[in-house]
Amino acid sequence: MLYGLFLSLLFGVLLLALWLLLRRHPIWGKRWFRVGSFAFVVLLGIVFLLIPREVRTREYASPEEAFRYKNQGEILLVLEGEQSAYVVAEQGGNSYAYDFIARDGDVWHPVSGIQTKPIVITQGSVVIRIYRYRKTDDYYISITDGKGQDVEIEDNRNSYFYTIGDSYALADETFSMYTYYAYICDLDETYQLSVNGEAFPVF
Repeated sequence: MLYGLFLSLLFGVLLLALWLLLRRHPIWGKRWFRVGSFAFVVLLGIVFLLIPREVRTREYASPEEAFRYKNQGEILLVLEGEQSAYVVAEQGGNSYAYDFIARDGDVWHPVSGIQTKPIVITQGSVVIRIYRYRKTDDYYISITDGKGQDVEIEDNRNSYFYTIGDSYALADETFSMYTYYAYICDLDETYQLSVNGEAFPVF
């Protein structure tokens, strides 16, 4: 979001500066110049769109530091993959922030412009979301039971599922909502997952 706002402001400032410099110049009355200026603006806009969105100029020693570059909130969970990390932070109340962090060896980079739509699998009250970082083998999975029940999870990778959630008072009863997260390397058709003893086909 910050990346797109920065480019939009920069593009607008350049256009305004060009117009202020040339609007009273006699050459502005030339049709060929106006057409050429319009073509230049279009070309400049295309160049801006082609600029890589991944912020590689900033390097941090940990995924937590890279996350805080463009996010706020209390970090609750960091899942580290081979080429990325997936960070979950609480922003207040029941609001959470999620973001990918790029990994380059022992160095971490904040990433902009990635809008990953997860694969969503629903079976009964259980909702599974699978995220993939770009076209890498880094997959991240989250599992939630919409009924607020505790979930028993097993897979054939012996993955450890971290829990984030809380209990809320609703009228005369307490409602619990927990989400379970894990990192899965190179998730493919051999992956097997069961939730509360029931098999879930991922592919």
